[in-house]
Amino acid sequence: MKKKMINFSSLLDNLLLNSSKKKKIEILVRYFQSEPLINKKWALSILDSSFSSNLIKANDIKKMIMNKVEDDMFLYSYDYVGDLAETFSLLWPKNKVKKKTIPLNLFMKNFLECEDKEELIKLLETYFNHSTSDEIYTMIKILTGGLRVGVSSQLLKESLSKIGVKSKSEIEEKWFGFKFPYTGFFEWLNGESLPKDFNTTDLFHSFMLSNPFDKRLINEVSIKDYICEYKWDGIRAQLILSKSGKVYSRNGDDITTSFPEITITKEKLSVLDGELVVKKD
Repeated sequence: MKKKMINFSSLLDNLLLNSSKKKKIEILVRYFQSEPLINKKWALSILDSSFSSNLIKANDIKKMIMNKVEDDMFLYSYDYVGDLAETFSLLWPKNKVKKKTIPLNLFMKNFLECEDKEELIKLLETYFNHSTSDEIYTMIKILTGGLRVGVSSQLLKESLSKIGVKSKSEIEEKWFGFKFPYTGFFEWLNGESLPKDFNTTDLFHSFMLSNPFDKRLINEVSIKDYICEYKWDGIRAQLILSKSGKVYSRNGDDITTSFPEITITKEKLSVLDGELVVKKD
């Protein structure tokens, strides 16, 4: 358990330093295949940006380091480096306190148990004093978000499809039904059944996005193979017609209560994807 934060720090470093999609997938697959289940769950929530916290802001992080070094030192360094987490991790005073690697799971658990900002800042000071620059950088990135390591949701899904028996399309279909702590997700990837409380009826589905068309093929396609539709300019939305009924935004946010005038309760399940527009009677 001693190297788990180091492992996650190395994961972020490797993802940042490799621009190749193929290489990034290899790095992610290797990490997910080697880590304990709880660390895989945390890593997935952080990489997919499904974990977030409002307890501490970037400005609080700045104040922490400006209490340790001269203001000009921080401002000049930040201006030169351009990244708060990197600037902070390089400037944090190196003391003679023995370094103690903090497991990723322990860090996240203790962080979530903090009830106020002052308590969290004291905890972070203790952690930073016992951590390497790489680990400090990782902790700040987790706290403030914006990893910027070139990992999209699609790349994550493709990587996860290579560590189990589920295809990328199967993962796409069930993706929005899982939230942290991802109960049963990795077990399902390996062939087990979906969790009993998994809601398949009112599940948001990833949108069908448009793709570029090669105009050189215009004479090789048959119009009979296509359906044309008008281009409406409204709110991209998804309607789940079911017994309860749902309206989702393009990001998967439940916006049902914002449109009480829409009749979306039906006995037969249907999913409609399109533009939500205002129309006169």
